[in-house]
Amino acid sequence: MSWRQKMSKYNYLLLLAVTGVLTACGGGGGGGGSSSGSDDDIVEYDGVTTPASFDTDNSSDFASSSSEIVSDLIESDESGADVGNLPTGILAAADSTAVKTVLDITAETVAGFEQSSLSMPVAVDETVAGSCGGSVNYSGSENDFTITYNDYCEYSMTMNGTVDATSSTSGSTTRTTLRYNNLQYTYEGITETVNGTYVIESDSQSYELSYSSWNLTYTMNGETVRITGSMTCNSNYDCTYYDQFVGSDGTTYQVSDASVSSIDGQYSVEATFYHPEYGSVTLDASNISICSDGSIGSGSIVLTDDDGTELSVTFSGCGNEPTIVLDGVAL
Repeated sequence: MSWRQKMSKYNYLLLLAVTGVLTACGGGGGGGGSSSGSDDDIVEYDGVTTPASFDTDNSSDFASSSSEIVSDLIESDESGADVGNLPTGILAAADSTAVKTVLDITAETVAGFEQSSLSMPVAVDETVAGSCGGSVNYSGSENDFTITYNDYCEYSMTMNGTVDATSSTSGSTTRTTLRYNNLQYTYEGITETVNGTYVIESDSQSYELSYSSWNLTYTMNGETVRITGSMTCNSNYDCTYYDQFVGSDGTTYQVSDASVSSIDGQYSVEATFYHPEYGSVTLDASNISICSDGSIGSGSIVLTDDDGTELSVTFSGCGNEPTIVLDGVAL
């Protein structure tokens, strides 16, 4: 594979990453999770993903962890990390026109780079001009390099800033880590700055994206939101989006298809909830109120397992223990 072919892959994945997260959020798929460690750490869920079944041994674990996750989802919604509260400009940047423009840019860039037959050097420092101005520079070695955008312009989108990239290949899968350093892009008068980390797994030959995970901040007009999450995609680029949350005990949980709504200070939450030890259940919370310490004060959570068995958690006031009922029997 030529150096330019190699770089075309990373340029494609880079621009896909910039808009892919926004597309997920604009469509209601991605939300704001919580992370541990440094601000740029990727939170990855490596627990059980198959459907769970309730029993008397795991019900208490599900009750306590789902309560914390519901509280976290509501907190994310209120803090602006969830899609419903993203600034207008960020949502605008994620509309179909912007996404199509970026995909056009990547297709054009890939086509241009692949015309080269240069072999991969041990180290490289090469600059390529944008079609409407500016340039992009690639410097470093095959698996550890920096991409620097200098007023790089394609189809009316201008990019500035740097991305540090590392990659490794195992079998047919290439894992790439992109670290954004004040990557700024402007489209139709909207300027945003991206910082953080994006991890991508793709087919080493076809470049098909199979998995990605992100912990990114987007800043516009002095307002910053953090977006964390992940997605898995099939060969048709049909993708499922997930949020990861780190519990108070350090355990990483996962949710998908999460939605939060509120009326008069009471919240409703729907999601698929993944417990790392037991697997996934559906979650439906209603009439939830939040205490001053962030815990749930009233309302109920109903979890349903793969067999249709229901586990309910009912709250009767701040500081009180909830009532847990499994399949009609109080625990």
